[in-house]
Amino acid sequence: MKTNTTVLIADDHPIFRRGLIEIIEENNKFQVISEVDDGEKALSALRSKRPAVAVLDINMPNLGGLDVLAATSRWGERPHFVILTMYNDEAYLRKALEFGAIGYLLKDNAESELIACLEAVQYGCHYISPSISGALACYNNKEGKYLERLTATERKIYLLISEYKSNAAIAVLLALSIRTVENHRSNICKKLNLKGYNALIKFASENH
Repeated sequence: MKTNTTVLIADDHPIFRRGLIEIIEENNKFQVISEVDDGEKALSALRSKRPAVAVLDINMPNLGGLDVLAATSRWGERPHFVILTMYNDEAYLRKALEFGAIGYLLKDNAESELIACLEAVQYGCHYISPSISGALACYNNKEGKYLERLTATERKIYLLISEYKSNAAIAVLLALSIRTVENHRSNICKKLNLKGYNALIKFASENH
């Protein structure tokens, strides 16, 4: 029997937190196993409850969501993190991705987007509130025409990465092995002079 994906909710506003939980409880794919109101409690619950997905408010007492991400950066196994925020801001988004979040959800859109976000991140796929895409600035590219450096297969993978598809999803769509997709990603990063897993995701999403 398939079990529900377990979720931790960390937000210091009880009414808003309760609203998130009610949305999740209406869906039979997810189960909230812990709710906390500050970052230190979130860290403790992450250790003891081991949820599959953790939704973290970016601003909380003691430790904010980004602080929690930083504190768990060396853990061998981490949940899939979603940052919950009021900030439609590129700098916060970049930092969240750099610290390991794969979801970035605006509070204004949480009611309509929460389940879609959870459905994506539970499989390791990135989800960013569509309304923030307009705030993303393009990376500078001195040489220009960067896609011309890629092979046909690399371009296909690049475009799928820009849509926040995971390696597993890309492998299925292109009938490749996951290892082959990983090798292509590495080659793309070398050709575009990008370092770090999330650097390619950010570059592709901003230069679709």
